[in-house]
Amino acid sequence: SVYDPVGLQTALVDANAQRNTFLYDAARQPIARVNPLGQRTTMGYDAAGQQDLRIDARGNRTTYVYDLAGQQVQRHYPNGTRTTWTYDPVGNPLVIEATAGTFTRTFDSLNEVVQLVWPTDDVLTWTYDAAGNRRTRVTEQGTTTYTFDANAQLTQLVNEHAEVTTFVYGPSGREIEKWLDNGTRTSLTYDPAGQITTIVQADDSGSPFLTLEYQYDGVGNRTSLLETDALSAQQSTLWSYDSTSQLVSEAKGVDSVEVSRTTFVYDPVGNRLLREVDSDLTTSTYDAANRLLTAEELSGITTYTYDADGNQRSIETPVGDVTTYTWSYENQLIGVEQPDDVVTTYAYAPVNRNSDELRLSKETDAGTVQFVWDNQNIIRELDETGLVETEYTLNPQPYGDLVSQHREAESTFYHFDALGSTRVLTDGNAVETDTYVYAAFGQLESSTGSTPNQFTYVGELGYYFDEETGDFYIRHRQYRPDQNRFTSEDPILFASGTTGLYEYVGNNPVTGVDPSGTEPPAQVSYNRNEKESEHPFLLALSHQIEINRIRAEIKDRQAKSRFWGIHYSTSKLQLELDRHYRALDKLAKKYRDTFVLPEQKNYGDWWNAFYSTHPGLSPLLVSAIKDGSISLEFVRGNARNPDAIAKMVVEHFGEKYFLSSVDITRVYENIPVTEDLLSAWRAWANAAKAALSQSTYCFDHAEAIGKLPETKQLERAGYSVSIGDPYKGHYGLYVWVNPTSPDVLAAAKDIPRYVTVGRSWAVFHVGSGYNSVHHTTWDGDFPIKISFSGDHLTGIQESWFSVFGFGSYPVCPPN
Repeated sequence: SVYDPVGLQTALVDANAQRNTFLYDAARQPIARVNPLGQRTTMGYDAAGQQDLRIDARGNRTTYVYDLAGQQVQRHYPNGTRTTWTYDPVGNPLVIEATAGTFTRTFDSLNEVVQLVWPTDDVLTWTYDAAGNRRTRVTEQGTTTYTFDANAQLTQLVNEHAEVTTFVYGPSGREIEKWLDNGTRTSLTYDPAGQITTIVQADDSGSPFLTLEYQYDGVGNRTSLLETDALSAQQSTLWSYDSTSQLVSEAKGVDSVEVSRTTFVYDPVGNRLLREVDSDLTTSTYDAANRLLTAEELSGITTYTYDADGNQRSIETPVGDVTTYTWSYENQLIGVEQPDDVVTTYAYAPVNRNSDELRLSKETDAGTVQFVWDNQNIIRELDETGLVETEYTLNPQPYGDLVSQHREAESTFYHFDALGSTRVLTDGNAVETDTYVYAAFGQLESSTGSTPNQFTYVGELGYYFDEETGDFYIRHRQYRPDQNRFTSEDPILFASGTTGLYEYVGNNPVTGVDPSGTEPPAQVSYNRNEKESEHPFLLALSHQIEINRIRAEIKDRQAKSRFWGIHYSTSKLQLELDRHYRALDKLAKKYRDTFVLPEQKNYGDWWNAFYSTHPGLSPLLVSAIKDGSISLEFVRGNARNPDAIAKMVVEHFGEKYFLSSVDITRVYENIPVTEDLLSAWRAWANAAKAALSQSTYCFDHAEAIGKLPETKQLERAGYSVSIGDPYKGHYGLYVWVNPTSPDVLAAAKDIPRYVTVGRSWAVFHVGSGYNSVHHTTWDGDFPIKISFSGDHLTGIQESWFSVFGFGSYPVCPPN
């Protein structure tokens, strides 16, 4: 990357030395992106700095209109069509009017969608329990009922046809069994890292009809699969990777005898140069913008062309057959014309609350299919008259977790592998009707049966197969398995973490999936059991980590949207954020009800009352989980107030779990460690020990400050020092310094278990029970990596760990 003197990125040079250029106006707003082919996308802004214009590389001019709250209310396209949004006072989209029709929503007081009316007059209605879990979904076909346990885990699902699916979880919160309505059962086992090691699919008598056994390398790549079917024939698959975890070979065998081998070679960017399947070789070439131009094999050369926005425009086979593709202003595939004038058209609309453009219909020579979505999942397919052809039952996850389909009064049940690909279908009598075997990148190698089924490769997560093109429709893009890549650029461009823009899951399709079609390779290993954790407390941590990641991504997308001129909605991310907030709220209640000691609960009740009488302050829930002599404190503030969210980080050392956290704060640079700092450090440690010796579990705020006069000197000397105040309910000394300064390194001998971590920031905390050092790597305003070490003082069996200061004690309530 190349930056100008004020830190603006002016160029991005990929590993093939191809250059993308970025231009800015006087206000430092990005006004153009020029790709290596010289194709230019231009952006414009209104007086408030909001993007109100995009001219894409094809010359299409799209304009945007905002209300006073900065919400987009209109989007105008070059052909005269437009999309409009109407919001309620808190920003929920009530009405979305698009070319394909009008979508009307109703929200409850917690901003949950309770009703959605489609352009076809189909109505979806939802209800929720007190914890925010979905309770029911009502459609014209009937009611689907959801039951959750105290851990917010779905335990039972009953669909419109009274078919029952039951989920069973282990102590760690992972799904270990799934019982389908036809009596079949899926059993899963995991290794200590949470990776699936065994999947057993059994019929209604308990006899396995498919067993899958997996192994992994040290970085989590799947390296082998041993597969046993009902006939006891064993098939094996071995995978190997390069140093960047790109798949380089797949070898398949039967009863330990290799029967096929596929190898891959990539260029430095990740474009596939060579694929060899046994003795059949395919070589590919690319242009400077990483677009596939030719694929040569024994039968001849296939050529590809693109429009200026990078959408695949045509494919010509070695025998001269040409297929052409047409794309929307939002770079969605809207038309395919195949040889012999066979035409398919697609329509899209902002069908969910996030205003994401999802497929609304598909028209082929065989007729029209209309799609009804629940969030990011297709739940029904209708014919052109509005009659229901197929219904899908799913676990209400963001992407998929498909269970069954209902078609022509019969239900078919899905059985998946560890990636989420459909391997077997069974009917209502638990009889196996269809089987599927895939190559690594999703090509169907063999199948049996004739049940209509669009959800094959990674079908569990909603990959929808289009027979007319051979593509998988994955919500935002088309994935072509024979090309091992997408057919258009990533909508979030370089925010995806790759410069190739077309590659699929970082060329690691054995381990990773991309259910949105936009995910960065580092994040595509979608957690199909998102409630996994190794310890009850880590369940809360996983949500907190996701909150931090999503908030960072929202900020990043907003910046990248301005930077590259892509008006990309963050509403979907906001929905995910709200989901994690609600999960934390429920977990806080569970911890409070289950683990909190009476004295801790009384203290928490006092603080809840205190906060309720002070407007603008967030309520706190305080609880603890015991782990040997370690006591972990979980503090949960108002989830919708970022300043009140606990920033938690856990390091796993053996069987011990440590909790710490850090406020989102910018630190001062190059502050030396002085005797004043060390004096304050020792004074605080002594005060903590004294309090413990008196069995004191709180500090008097005024008295504590009086014990540390050195802190005032530190502040005068330029340190960033804070004393925990009664509004936060905890007492601590925080000093922010630069850990790479010579003074810090020289002082390390005086600080127990000091650890240096490159150029990261360190937060020095001294508290009762621990002397510790935190190391935080920052990305803008967000901590992206935090670690710590500390010595537990001898003889201390009880200790408070605060989200505001590791090892600090709570302030005593007033008399």
